[in-house]
Amino acid sequence: MTREKSWLEGMAALTVTEWSNDDRLLADQGGGHATRSARRWMEDLGVGWKDMPNYKVHSRADEEHGRMFLDDLERFANGEREPLAMQAVRESLDLFKLFRGGVAEAMEKIPL
Repeated sequence: MTREKSWLEGMAALTVTEWSNDDRLLADQGGGHATRSARRWMEDLGVGWKDMPNYKVHSRADEEHGRMFLDDLERFANGEREPLAMQAVRESLDLFKLFRGGVAEAMEKIPL
């Protein structure tokens, strides 16, 4: 989306995916995607945070990433451009859902 759509749509789409990893925004659901995924790896595979540097970094870095463009979105994604940005947010979340669903479907096919 960030390559094929306008810069405003790309910025809105990117920002919402960063929010999906923000532990503060999703505390009531057990944290952001990276933190919840890491917990599953710890529970299911017995690995620790030190064994998953990517998850550890993502669970912290995306808090800042999610704030990076808020001032720009507030400035430019308003008025007649607001529906365009909101549609990009919806599409981005739909794509994220499709991706995660595909991963889950593939995982279910792995023989135990």
